[in-house]
Amino acid sequence: MTIWLISLLDSVYVKVFNVSRNSYINDEISVEISGFFKDGSEVFDTLTIKGEGWVKVPKGPHVIGLTALYQGERFPSQPIILTDTSTVITIDVYDVSADSSNLTIRSHSIGIFKERGIYRVVELLSIKNDGKKAFRGPLMSVELPKKSERFNITGDEEDYFIKDNRVVLTPLILPGEGYFGYDYFVLEDYFKIMRKGALEYRVFADTGIKVKVKGGVFEGQRDFEGQKFNVWKSVGKVELEVGYNPLLREIGYYILAAVVIIVSLVLGIVFYRLRK
Repeated sequence: MTIWLISLLDSVYVKVFNVSRNSYINDEISVEISGFFKDGSEVFDTLTIKGEGWVKVPKGPHVIGLTALYQGERFPSQPIILTDTSTVITIDVYDVSADSSNLTIRSHSIGIFKERGIYRVVELLSIKNDGKKAFRGPLMSVELPKKSERFNITGDEEDYFIKDNRVVLTPLILPGEGYFGYDYFVLEDYFKIMRKGALEYRVFADTGIKVKVKGGVFEGQRDFEGQKFNVWKSVGKVELEVGYNPLLREIGYYILAAVVIIVSLVLGIVFYRLRK
């Protein structure tokens, strides 16, 4: 009778399932509630349940989301459209480990674009977690070009930290295969990028950008959303140069100047002899 009365209120029944242990949780656990009303306003609240229980939600939200806080991590449910408030919602959580032995970086793609004369670099990693636990810890360290700014990741601020001018990636990686990405802008005409640790690398660059991929195999051009890209593939690691090396450019200017001087001298000598 009591459960029936509660189900008539604005409530959903929440159960928390530990996928790593293949069992439901009986301990107390905090659940965040976030919702959006039809008028555009929002609601946010946190409550505690013991493994499972009724969660009262504000009356009238159009969509709500439930997030379980477990072992210091946030595990969200799928967005819930409240058409039936007696719905049973199961939130999957995992034990969390810093052991990276079950991780494999299957592929690492690097896209290079130019927006209003500034380079934009987008990097996307495909990661396989063969373990039963979620991973949280240092995944890899990447060095960004010296004049880079507006570093942005697909996750939260806790997914990386900066140490000794390097970005250390620390994403939460669930069992199975997932993706993690980041992007940044480069404010210089010439820079280098070196990455290693993935099984396979691919570089995608606007056809108007000069790119040299050391040890990479050119795979031709590809169309993406109406734009053409040059594509390279590399295995194990990738080293690339973007733009024109200023040192080589300066040497080229000196060579060109020397050639002009020599040609001028030769023409001057020929012209002088012809006049004699």
